Amino acid sequence: MMIEFLMSCKHFEKYDCSTTGKQLQIDKEYYRTQGLCKECWKKLKEQHEKARMEQQKARMAYYKNER
Repeated sequence: MMIEFLMSCKHFEKYDCSTTGKQLQIDKEYYRTQGLCKECWKKLKEQHEKARMEQQKARMAYYKNER
């Protein structure tokens, strides 16, 4: 069953959910407080990757200048 969840990023995302009752309420609460839609998750991953690459470049520049 496809259920549309309100995510913490304030976007809606549909997920195939086979749980019911209490577990469904737990899932809804999780997505509402911590979940990100696919688009926001993609943006977050890109930001982290960019920051990681900048750190790596800074380390490489530091070691290059040390020699």
